[in-house]
Amino acid sequence: MTKEQYALDYQHCDVGELEAFIKARTGKDPAAERAKEYYVHKLHKLDHKARFRFFDLAPELRNLMYRELLVGDATNQADRRRGNCVPQILATCKLAHREATDILYTDNIPDIRLTAEVCEDRITCSTAVGQSLDRELADTACLEYVGWGAHLRRFARLAVVVVIRTVPGAHENTIILLGKCINNLLYSLVNDLLAGSEKLEALEVRVQGGLEGVEDPLYLRMLWPLTKLGGQDIAITIRQLKRIRSENSSLYPGNLVQRYWLLEDKTKRHYGVHRKTDEAWDTFTAVGIAAQQLEDLAMGDEYTYTDEKWEGELVDVMQQLEDALLWGKASDDAAEQWIGSPLGSMVGCSRNVDGVE
Repeated sequence: MTKEQYALDYQHCDVGELEAFIKARTGKDPAAERAKEYYVHKLHKLDHKARFRFFDLAPELRNLMYRELLVGDATNQADRRRGNCVPQILATCKLAHREATDILYTDNIPDIRLTAEVCEDRITCSTAVGQSLDRELADTACLEYVGWGAHLRRFARLAVVVVIRTVPGAHENTIILLGKCINNLLYSLVNDLLAGSEKLEALEVRVQGGLEGVEDPLYLRMLWPLTKLGGQDIAITIRQLKRIRSENSSLYPGNLVQRYWLLEDKTKRHYGVHRKTDEAWDTFTAVGIAAQQLEDLAMGDEYTYTDEKWEGELVDVMQQLEDALLWGKASDDAAEQWIGSPLGSMVGCSRNVDGVE
């Protein structure tokens, strides 16, 4: 059925045009020498019965319509930030979802905004991905868990906009602190992309405000996490920066943020099961020492940038903690077997919260 607002106003057509319309619609010549109102009424009835079958269109035409609904204007940065996209077309049927999904994730370039600024004598940072993720962080840690959307891993191209806002005459240390916030957020984002981004082909980075005249070394320190993508065949374009190492200098290409939180959970379960107390872990055990070292590296301090040296220490401590947890579990299993054995029962062994008596 053709809606009235989209239908042709037949009253403005002459009889010859109306006869031609009817013949084109029915394939038959209409009755001749009738009043104009007869032809108008006939065409209105045909409009009411008309049906548009979208999948009868050629695939090329369907793709044009998908792009009109799903792809923003790449030349208009305001439109890209607004996210003028109508993804509801993907939910109409399985065929539309299958045909249009690649267009959505291949032809769009979402902006990921990382902002660090001085606000009321304190430094705050925030992240924003279109309209789907927008959050402010009181502070950042080296292994910051931001909770990036899993849909980001499906895009072929991403744009990262780094925004740094300072007050006039800001001290050099303030610039270093702001750069540290961006460095930590970038490290979190890059690790998340490494967790499963198989389609990412290009990453564009734009730095805005606050760092005019800053030398390349600070840029390199701030943007070092991008080198983790160097071995993934991803083209990285960085504006406002003359050079950056493109080789993969990372010691560990996997998702270290995810690995850290898994180790954190294993450590808590280890003490919850084996200590049966609410006290903090004993820092004089192998697990406790490694856990404390890992916590210190993960949180860092206000001047800690992620870099090759820091990541090398992190990987070493993670391995130590994994080995300590594995060794602790093996020791506990052996103790349980000894206590449950006939010899253990004969000597009256019992288990306290710290081990075997």
